[in-house]
Amino acid sequence: DKRYLGKIDWNITNDHRASFTYSQTKETKPVIRGSDTQLVLSSGWYTTDVDSKSYALHFYDDWSDNFSSQASVSYAKFDQLRGPYNGVASPSVTVYPSTYSDRNSVQFGTEYSSQANVLRTRTTNFAWAGTYFAGDHAIKGGFDYERDDVYNLFLQNYYGSYTFEDSADINPDTGNPYTGLENFLRGEYYQYRYN
Repeated sequence: DKRYLGKIDWNITNDHRASFTYSQTKETKPVIRGSDTQLVLSSGWYTTDVDSKSYALHFYDDWSDNFSSQASVSYAKFDQLRGPYNGVASPSVTVYPSTYSDRNSVQFGTEYSSQANVLRTRTTNFAWAGTYFAGDHAIKGGFDYERDDVYNLFLQNYYGSYTFEDSADINPDTGNPYTGLENFLRGEYYQYRYN
């Protein structure tokens, strides 16, 4: 993970000052999957990559003894990508080696929710506020404008997901029903999902 933060303050005059702030965060979070009954190979792990940047410019002004204002302009960018840990996109494959009922399985290939998962936001903000002091009264006013642009891609099973489990078909070599592993080796899947 990397984090950067910088700030510059500028006293333009005794009555006017400005500041600029920049920040950036880069993170990569690996997610190692698996359980007591499911062995997930490294091709089934995924990462969440985050890159966030923001820029802000502020002005603080005392125009007279009675009137002051603040103005700001800011821009923020946020990118999040969830994808395969090994960087290779492929269909998800789950194999129940013996029978589905024993719940033990092996999974490899890109995790089905990580096959197409991207979030991007861009936020632009303008704000101005002024305060006028009239005797014992303070009159305040201003505006704030914000625009958000959002791109959100989420497609499960974009490259497809295969499930191989035991079947009622009889294996002529053993005289028993095909196991999930035997069906995987002969390419006979139980279920295929695709978006």
